[in-house]
Amino acid sequence: MADHYLQLRSELENALTGLLDLGSEMPRASSALDTIHTLLKEIRSDLFLVVVTGEAKSGKSSLLNALFGQEFINANALPATNRICIFRHGDEKKTVEVSPQLLECHLPIPSLRDFTVVDTPGTTMTVEAQEMITKDFVPRADLVLFVFSAAHPWTQSAWDYLGLVQERALKNFVFVLQQIDLREPTEIEIIRRHLQDTTMHRLGFAPPIFPVSARKALLARTTGVDKERLWRESNFDPLEEQINLIATQPSTRMSKFQSTCQTARVTLAEFDSQFRESVNVIAQDEARLAHIQVLLQKRKDQSLRRIRGLLGGVEQACRDAASHGAKLFQKRLSVWRTWGLAWNRGSGRAIFNWISRQA
Repeated sequence: MADHYLQLRSELENALTGLLDLGSEMPRASSALDTIHTLLKEIRSDLFLVVVTGEAKSGKSSLLNALFGQEFINANALPATNRICIFRHGDEKKTVEVSPQLLECHLPIPSLRDFTVVDTPGTTMTVEAQEMITKDFVPRADLVLFVFSAAHPWTQSAWDYLGLVQERALKNFVFVLQQIDLREPTEIEIIRRHLQDTTMHRLGFAPPIFPVSARKALLARTTGVDKERLWRESNFDPLEEQINLIATQPSTRMSKFQSTCQTARVTLAEFDSQFRESVNVIAQDEARLAHIQVLLQKRKDQSLRRIRGLLGGVEQACRDAASHGAKLFQKRLSVWRTWGLAWNRGSGRAIFNWISRQA
């Protein structure tokens, strides 16, 4: 139910999460991160409020079960069917008595993470319960499903109850003619026209009216037998299209989405500015590093040339010293002088001392 709205909500939540991840990597982003955290918290906690009301035994609970695709509301199993029941998500199943007119039922159903569902007793409920619904729930509801039974559509209490609802709150009302499988198609059309004419006469306008069979819709969604035929006969497609239209039309909730998007855009622009500043700093640092590398390469080339010159000079000096030593050796240590040294040690010692001094 309300798939388009939930898709927008999910995309917005994913975008905010991505923006939060981006901001965590940016400098000077603490205040922006706080803003994003607040927006995420509001998006996740702001659930779509659905109120279903109408005559007792008109099939309200069956309608909600069919819309959500599972039987999570069983009127016969509720602690008190003459009370308003708010269904919320919970990790475990439990029922909390809020007041004599109000119960909170917490159920571990994934779809209730996105919705708050208010199931009301019949239109003949107590005055206190009627006031609570018309003042506390209906004005805040994103969608109000007012259910008539095709078996007993001619009840005065339904119109008396509608007369208590403020006119501006009726804009989110959808009339559902339930249990059409209990009547012939020609009878259903007559009943639908009668509801339309009566609504125009009493309210001055006619909310959309959708004849459906919640029993067949639930069977189509929960069984594997003849699903296409059951779904077609349930006539649920037009009702779900209308719910999607209401959920995504301009409203307070969609305005809040737009405001959140605008705030996210401003935050993203701030991150973009910071990012561009960082890129500019990096580009300047890279230019400096490139300039330093060029200078270092020049100094390296100069040092290598000097070292090669020094090595060449050392090599030439070594060659000159070797050549000079060889000549001196040949000159001072000829064969005859060596022979003389063997016979005259004193003279030979004097010669070696002289050579040492020369070297």
